[in-house]
Amino acid sequence: KSKIISLLPNPDFIAIILIFIAVILKIYLTFEFSRNYPFYFKPLFGTDMSAYIKEAGQLIIGNFQSKPFYWNPFYYNFLAVIFYFTDFSIIASVVVQQLLGLGTLVMIYKLSEKMFNSRVAIISLFLAILYKQFYFYEQFLLIETTQTFFLLLFIYYLYSINTFDRIEAILAGTLFGIQITVR
Repeated sequence: KSKIISLLPNPDFIAIILIFIAVILKIYLTFEFSRNYPFYFKPLFGTDMSAYIKEAGQLIIGNFQSKPFYWNPFYYNFLAVIFYFTDFSIIASVVVQQLLGLGTLVMIYKLSEKMFNSRVAIISLFLAILYKQFYFYEQFLLIETTQTFFLLLFIYYLYSINTFDRIEAILAGTLFGIQITVR
């Protein structure tokens, strides 16, 4: 038997191929959105994306909000860190979101595999790759990508632990706390 034929039935190999296809789609869509959407690099005032970018910029220059949070604080703090290290690069922020989107796909696959079986995991991954909203929210720096990633990470972690000792309880609480501050 050749090595390629012996790899084909392996569900992890199929998942890697599907995730590679998702990477190609993400790169293509980033190119298309940045080229064809006139407000990609300078979002319209009043949109959620512009508000997140503004708040992140305010954090970078040291202007912290004096009034109660309009949004949960995680996302624009997250963007502020990315902007700080990338000189306010929208594309770099989109790439980070796309990496979280890939993490979401991996979580969908792994969680489906743990809860059901590898066939269900492949089908779930395939359907998630076809879901257009994942790509949309990644492109426009909206909170949904980050929220979905951390929610699935929290669920995966809870589902994966066998015993619930002190360290695991602290980690579960930390992941839950992050999830709460995301949305």
